[in-house]
Amino acid sequence: MKKEKGKDETACSPKAAEKVYMCPLPGGEDAVRMSGRVEQKIEDYQRYEFTPQQKSALNIFFDLVQEYEDEEDFHAVCVMIPKVIFGLESSLFLLSPQSVLTCRRSSMDAAAPPFDDPQSLPSVPVLIHESFCCPIRGNHKIIDQLPFVPEEDVIGYLEVQGAGDFSEHDRLFWEKYANRIGFQQHLRMIHEENKGHLSFIQNLVRDIGHNVIVPNMYFKLFFNRLKRQIDGVGNICETGAGESAEAALSQMMKELRNVHGKLEEQFLEISRHYEQTSLYLETLLRQSHFEKGRYVLERREANVISGILRPQLLQFAPRFRDAKITLVQKGEMEPKNPELVQPVDVGLMAQVISNLLSNALKYTTASDSGEYAGKKAVYADWKILDAGQGVGRRSLKVEIASTGPELAVQDVPQLFMQGYRGGNVGSAGGTGQGLFFVRQIVELHEGRMSYERVGEWNIFYMILPLHDSES
Repeated sequence: MKKEKGKDETACSPKAAEKVYMCPLPGGEDAVRMSGRVEQKIEDYQRYEFTPQQKSALNIFFDLVQEYEDEEDFHAVCVMIPKVIFGLESSLFLLSPQSVLTCRRSSMDAAAPPFDDPQSLPSVPVLIHESFCCPIRGNHKIIDQLPFVPEEDVIGYLEVQGAGDFSEHDRLFWEKYANRIGFQQHLRMIHEENKGHLSFIQNLVRDIGHNVIVPNMYFKLFFNRLKRQIDGVGNICETGAGESAEAALSQMMKELRNVHGKLEEQFLEISRHYEQTSLYLETLLRQSHFEKGRYVLERREANVISGILRPQLLQFAPRFRDAKITLVQKGEMEPKNPELVQPVDVGLMAQVISNLLSNALKYTTASDSGEYAGKKAVYADWKILDAGQGVGRRSLKVEIASTGPELAVQDVPQLFMQGYRGGNVGSAGGTGQGLFFVRQIVELHEGRMSYERVGEWNIFYMILPLHDSES
């Protein structure tokens, strides 16, 4: 028979055969191992002899934990299954990374940890005042993915009340129930940790763009200036036509000295910018940041004023001069005060100052009153505060202030929030990332960032606690 066009071109066709994908089947040792585990679980459940009510509780638990993604809903499921199915009150307690045991959910109005000594928590189920307390354990194979290392893998406890007449069989069931809570809780903790890591990496990319890539555009400005000086040297070589040799040489020497000074200035600017860019990259791309999913401080002793503030002022001084902004250094910028030598992350703290100065460069406008009326000005200052003035202890206050209109009242509470830009930005470029980064780093140093208006000045300041040499 004549085959119709398009018919029977299926698996018998070599072309069609190429599109068949076979699923791999377990074989050899894998098949034996998995078959053995299935059979072992069948025997285990036969040995457990769970009642239909208990089996139903486990099945409902698995169904509901897949249904609810929110952690609070998951915790509610954990305590409502004992209440609804067995008529038993229960509470769920979890350990924090600081090893503090807190109640995350209870079927009752209130619940406190049942253990008398919070520093000595049991690693096995215990009966306390008619309550059966089962440890909730994470998965040992992936326990190192948690943000802390729990003792004997215990990440919390399930307390079931009315347990005075529990049989051994009942206790076994609640141990198995607590185990299932533990594995689910562990996976959710890892999920949250991974979300935090991803969020941090996204912010880190923004910080690199804001703190490194954008400032790096200044290299283009430096090279353009350098090119003009090089061209100037070429022009000098062509001068002197029609003049006496002595006059021409004198003029050339004068112009060469001038070019030499400008080239030296350009070299220092490029060198300082290169050093700062290298410091920023080394600081932002540390492996520890990626491992922890947050900024990790690498502290070393440094004079906060002469070692961090002053170099940033030197780097920004030419930019302020080009923008016709008067830069005032109020305090002594090379102080010898030993109190100013503090354990700080130099690279991250340098970026804090850089961000504040960069904002001042972008947003400073002429003052309409005061000493700098009709002019644009920025000042840097510092002072040591007594315990009652700062963050509860003797502290250092560093100010970067600029002239211009006072910030709107509604802007102030949100200045240091991620992505927020005030109403005064006008056409100035920006992402709202800088002040958020500043706040993060200052708070990691146990300090705080703030803003205030004094006279003609918009003052952004940080307060850092001072540590003595012993601490």
